[in-house]
Amino acid sequence: MNGYELISPKTGKPCGVFVCGVCNLVTHADLVEKCCKPCDCGKPSRNRFECKCSDCVNIAYAERRAKQLEEAELVEWDGSMIFSEEVSGYRDGWFDSPDDLLDYLADEEEDNKPEFAFLGRKCVRELDLYSAIERMTEDTYEDAEVCATLEDMTRLEEVVTMFNAKYAVTYYEHDYKRKVRIAAKVAV
Repeated sequence: MNGYELISPKTGKPCGVFVCGVCNLVTHADLVEKCCKPCDCGKPSRNRFECKCSDCVNIAYAERRAKQLEEAELVEWDGSMIFSEEVSGYRDGWFDSPDDLLDYLADEEEDNKPEFAFLGRKCVRELDLYSAIERMTEDTYEDAEVCATLEDMTRLEEVVTMFNAKYAVTYYEHDYKRKVRIAAKVAV
């Protein structure tokens, strides 16, 4: 489209280096045709290599979101964290409960309140004793190993179990397969 390949002034042969004809970015052959390409709708793209304008990106996002909501199983709230992608800025859209989300949206008009939110999937990370021991020997000589007695390993396992019971890290990941109703939409 707008790209061209540089020609050597000495030999007159192509250099294998490409330049965008719009912004003069020196780039690779695979990317030069994407650089500064307008969106399919004709508007300028959001950035050099995305090839979509902000409006088309927002439309694609809304379609993807609608499909995810349509396919997600409607469940009762089980105490998990919930998230709503419509709510930006506040804790990245994560809320402790549906009521927490509704309280946050109290000043919003009814039409702007989401009907559903996705549930989060609870994940727990614990200290893995054997992975930690393996990492101790990673950058050492080939046959390096920890020479601990069975009694020492048993005591260490007990300590790690107590540590995990007290300090395991709990976090939530997005679960686009389950949704919970936040507010009933009022039929007009």
